[in-house]
Amino acid sequence: QSDASFPSASSITISYSKDVVAAQGVKPTFPTLLSAFGPAPAGSYDTETSSYYVSYDGLAFEFPVQQSDFDRWSAESGEDHPLASRPQCVASRLWVFAPGSSWRVPSLWPIPRPLDVVPGEGVAIRGRKLLLGASAQDVYSDLGAPESQCVRSGGFDAQQAEFDHSRSPDYYLNYPSLGIDVLVHGSSHTVSRFVLHTNQPGHELFCRYSRCFYSINVPRPKRPEPSAGSASHASSTLETAAPIAS
Repeated sequence: QSDASFPSASSITISYSKDVVAAQGVKPTFPTLLSAFGPAPAGSYDTETSSYYVSYDGLAFEFPVQQSDFDRWSAESGEDHPLASRPQCVASRLWVFAPGSSWRVPSLWPIPRPLDVVPGEGVAIRGRKLLLGASAQDVYSDLGAPESQCVRSGGFDAQQAEFDHSRSPDYYLNYPSLGIDVLVHGSSHTVSRFVLHTNQPGHELFCRYSRCFYSINVPRPKRPEPSAGSASHASSTLETAAPIAS
């Protein structure tokens, strides 16, 4: 869970889609929220903080309101949101939390088990190992039907010295919910590449893919066998050397 305060003259811009919620010259009032996010469930008043909270899934906006004013407005309006006709009320804080929980009782985001990457071989996911060179049918069997499919930009692998226009273009099997794309060879229909998305802010695909948590298993190089004359020195060096952090 995290929260952010709205300064009176904000130096940052908070927007949803194309609607600006808070910025310099734009105040986060209740009508502004409705315009950006749509109708909201009935809000709640917290006597400890003397604030009215308007919540969406994963978001809550805090409006400081004295309880006497809130009670009077509730009696006068009879609406689910007494602040709907009070444009002078401005949100002072934005709460961000995991969907399905609450700003009152936050819960941690569930972190999935990381995908294991073996360089030059493939990936291990859901208890199955999907190898480079596997068939498209193997991908369907291990990951299920792709959520979408698209032809690779340019159609062919850019590493090819010459394009072979007699074969079909390469294509991607897209799994946005897993954060994975699988590149399949157009003619052999075998896996030639895996694309793992980290959902980096600012990237053109940000929030279009779930973040793919992964670990890369790189085998450590074997230490050379010491000669007989240097065995004593090598043993001493290994004993006093600092451990390698993994």
